[in-house]
Amino acid sequence: MNGTRIAKSIVRSSWNHLGGIFQPLVISAWYDRANISSNWLYELCGGGTCHTRHEERDDARGGTAMKPEGTTQQIRHLTGLTIALVLFLLANASTGQEIGVMQFPEGEVQHVVRAESTPWKPCPPTLPAGCEMAVLEGDPQGEDLFTVRFRANGTFVMPPHWHPRDERVTIISGTAAVAFGADSERQDATEFGPGDYYVNARHAVHIVWIEGPTVLQITGIGPWKAVPATETPPPG
Repeated sequence: MNGTRIAKSIVRSSWNHLGGIFQPLVISAWYDRANISSNWLYELCGGGTCHTRHEERDDARGGTAMKPEGTTQQIRHLTGLTIALVLFLLANASTGQEIGVMQFPEGEVQHVVRAESTPWKPCPPTLPAGCEMAVLEGDPQGEDLFTVRFRANGTFVMPPHWHPRDERVTIISGTAAVAFGADSERQDATEFGPGDYYVNARHAVHIVWIEGPTVLQITGIGPWKAVPATETPPPG
């Protein structure tokens, strides 16, 4: 009996976190699986209305107000499933902030990066030498919106690669040429100049050529990666 009381207490505590949206769905599925009586469901719900449908079913079957024998194992099963679902919901609630919503410092309503104070740094070692990168907003490795700029002062070639998310590019200055396919040649590429904008589809293998001082800006949703074409992209 003590074990049953403890199990019911844990279930009731977890249950309260689910809220009215999830309770009816969970009750409907687990009532049939565990064959729990309507009176016990009524107690679990704290006297709420989520027991009504099952109470009617008990009446139609000629059921009693007694909890079926041997439900301790069923209660444990119900408890484990409930706690797992609650933990999943709480984890998503703590990390699932809306995409593209900037967290401004208190009292501020604008984020500004002046051209003369762009925070240029050497590109990561995963990219070819000869470029610089500046993060204007967000974290390219996070799961949110980000904006970065790339700068090359001479000839720069980004070998065949693909991205796991769509890549949105604006040419700020200079020119960039893009061709699709791991075996593409420079003459196959489309050139873009200042003010031009293009979107490369996720998983599409492409090559980028820069042949003079150029700045381009990329906006996307992280995590951002440039995956070598030697690794086959997933379909779609």
